[in-house]
Amino acid sequence: MNKGEVMAVDIGSKSINILVGNEKKINICDSIPTPENSIRNDKIVDSEAIYNALNQFRKDKGIYTRNIAFAIHGQDIIIRHTDIPVMKLKDVGKSAMWEISQFLPEQGKNHYVDYEIVDNLKKDKAKLYKVVVVAAPKDKVNKFVDISQKLGMEIQFIDVASNCVARVFKGVYSHDNSNESIGIIDIGSKSSSFIILDKGKLFMEKEVPFGIINVINEIKNKFDMDVETAYTYFLTKFNLAQIDLESDIQRKVKELFDMLLTNFENVVHFYASGKAKKTLDKIYVIGSGCEIYGIEGYIRDYLDTHTQIVNSTEDIYTSSQFPYGSDFKFYVNAFGLLLRKE
Repeated sequence: MNKGEVMAVDIGSKSINILVGNEKKINICDSIPTPENSIRNDKIVDSEAIYNALNQFRKDKGIYTRNIAFAIHGQDIIIRHTDIPVMKLKDVGKSAMWEISQFLPEQGKNHYVDYEIVDNLKKDKAKLYKVVVVAAPKDKVNKFVDISQKLGMEIQFIDVASNCVARVFKGVYSHDNSNESIGIIDIGSKSSSFIILDKGKLFMEKEVPFGIINVINEIKNKFDMDVETAYTYFLTKFNLAQIDLESDIQRKVKELFDMLLTNFENVVHFYASGKAKKTLDKIYVIGSGCEIYGIEGYIRDYLDTHTQIVNSTEDIYTSSQFPYGSDFKFYVNAFGLLLRKE
């Protein structure tokens, strides 16, 4: 392995997506099943099982780098956007951390807090830093630390999934600045997220506790199927662009997705409040939701916005080299880890 390589790990409830490389070239791009009952509500509850899975993956792939990075998910991650007057950088950190502590139990005693200056602003003649502040529960973060120590690897960073996604899609605005506002929808197994970038910078994220498993459970109960059969049935028999409203189960599936998109529609309304344009310029779809027949057209029609499934790095204008045949849409979070500069 080359110097500077990082093993970027994105642990989901169904699969663990892994990249090994750097921002210029990815040498390994692969997924392994998430060990059963090792993740609950976006939290690692069995770090030993995760360690064993990652350790076996390293052995199978001949990975020798000692650098590792993790993407972190969940509704228990607190993200705040704030404007702070220009001051010494060490004082910016103190100010940002004090502000977010006001929204945390016990003023953040049981949370790790980090921040990033994302922009310099001028507002009413005052110079300001635009800062993103993130707080994550210590017990959640410590699981990643425990796994890395067992692997004998050094954590380069643990980063929030929304930051990773923002880094990956930053180039869309750089390539074509008519795309001032873009949304990224990730429909996962147990939760879904909607991220809005404004001029290439993270504006906000909404995570909803709804995923493909909610639909699978409806199908499973309706037809008395096991989970895997219901999953296959959903991906092969349903088309969100051609729902038969005479069918009870198809109508129920549409209702579930309508509830999800209504949540995301409210996010767009919040973003567009006070703006002349009430829709986004473009929406990208990543993750497991891309496999749903008709998802592209369904989102386009519901949110009245041009929508595109991300199939390759060319769709987001990056020159990074991925192994041939890589299914990029599943590795966006992990790729965002490799793009982090510090």
